[in-house]
Amino acid sequence: MRNLVGATLRLARVDIALAILLTASLISTMGVTLVWAVLAVYASSLGASTATVGLLVAAFSAARLLVNVPAGQLSTKFGYARVMSVGLAVLAAGSVLPYATADIAVLALGVVVQGLGSSLFSTSVLVAIAALSTPESRVRDMSTYQGAQVVGVALGPALGGMVASLWGYPATFLWQAGLALAALAATRAEGEHRALVVMATGLDRKSTRLNSSHITISYAVFC
Repeated sequence: MRNLVGATLRLARVDIALAILLTASLISTMGVTLVWAVLAVYASSLGASTATVGLLVAAFSAARLLVNVPAGQLSTKFGYARVMSVGLAVLAAGSVLPYATADIAVLALGVVVQGLGSSLFSTSVLVAIAALSTPESRVRDMSTYQGAQVVGVALGPALGGMVASLWGYPATFLWQAGLALAALAATRAEGEHRALVVMATGLDRKSTRLNSSHITISYAVFC
C-alpha cells in the first residue's frame, strides 16, 4: 500500500510539473510571436532598409541557434528551473529595450537578447520534459509540448496585430515583456518549482546528461 501511495504521489508530481511547463511554454511562445506581426513594419518605420529588416528577423533565430546546446548543458548543471527563470527574465529585458527607445540599433539589440532568452527557456523546458517523462510517456509529453508551442504561435501574431492597432507598434514589446513575466510566474508556481525539483533530483544524473545532449543537439538542428 505504501509503495502504491508513493507511486501515485510521484505521478502526481510529474503531472503538476508538466502542466507548469506547458502553461509557461504556451504563454512564452505567445509573447515571442506577438511581435512577429509588426516587427518588419515597425523596423521599416524607423528607417530600416528591406535588407536590414531581413537581417533583423534572422538575428532572432541566429541568437537561438547560438545558445541552444549550451542551454541544455546549463540546465543539467544548474537545474532546469533556474535556467528557465533566467531565460524568461532575459526575454523580458530584451522586450523592454525596443519599447523604451525607438531606435533601429536598440531594436536589433532587443531582438538578439530576446532570442537568447527564448532559447534558454525553450531548450531547458524540452530537456526537463525529456527527463521527467518515462519511456512510455515521452512521445506523448513531447508532442503535447510541441502542441502548446503551436497554439502559442497561432495566438501570438493575432494578439500582436490587435495590440498594435489599439496602442501602436511599441506596445507589442511591452505586452511581450508582460507575457514573459507571466510565464516566469507560472514556472515559479508550486513553491519555486517544488514538484519539478523533487522529480529532477531523483533522476539518474548520467542518463539525464545523455538525454540532455541528444535532445539539445536535435533541437539546435531543428531550429
